[in-house]
Amino acid sequence: MPDRRKRSSEQSDALKYDEPPKFDKLPDIPRRFTRVMRFAELKKRNATNLTQKKRNKNQKVENSKIIQKLPGETMFDFSRRLDDQMRPHILKAMKEGSTAKDKTRRYREKVKQKKLEKRNKLYEELDAKDFGKFKDPVKFGEVVQAPPNITAIPKNRGSNARMSSDSNSQKLDVTNELKLIKEKNKQDRRQMNPGKKRLLE
Repeated sequence: MPDRRKRSSEQSDALKYDEPPKFDKLPDIPRRFTRVMRFAELKKRNATNLTQKKRNKNQKVENSKIIQKLPGETMFDFSRRLDDQMRPHILKAMKEGSTAKDKTRRYREKVKQKKLEKRNKLYEELDAKDFGKFKDPVKFGEVVQAPPNITAIPKNRGSNARMSSDSNSQKLDVTNELKLIKEKNKQDRRQMNPGKKRLLE
């Protein structure tokens, strides 16, 4: 039997076996990992950009004009002129250096200070207004005959107030009934003896 030729597909398969791959198949890397790696690269780029910008700023500052005292200018005028020229730069540096936490902390402190000032002002007004009414003009050498009579009933607070609110309402009902009974008795007496005045009334 003569030598048979191999099929072309078999020949091509045999040739392709030792050939290098046509495309590089990337290994299975999780997407999150690739994102993290890209982020790290971007961070490095940004850091280098920032350092270059800082270098440029430093060079500009070094090249800037040095402020000197003018002839015939007083020290007071010179310091004022220096402050006026440097104020925008100082404010800009302060804003750049402050973080969000610092800003919120300063804002809270400012609000707290305003509240304290407002509270102190109210206390001063209350002291001036309210206690002036209660002062009695006491003459020198005046003697007190008796301690003051306190007619106000102290208020109950907390759980005592809840417990006593029912008893207070009952007491009020009883006292109102007693007052009504007394008034009816007085009216009955007046009707019985309209011409005579009672000494007890």
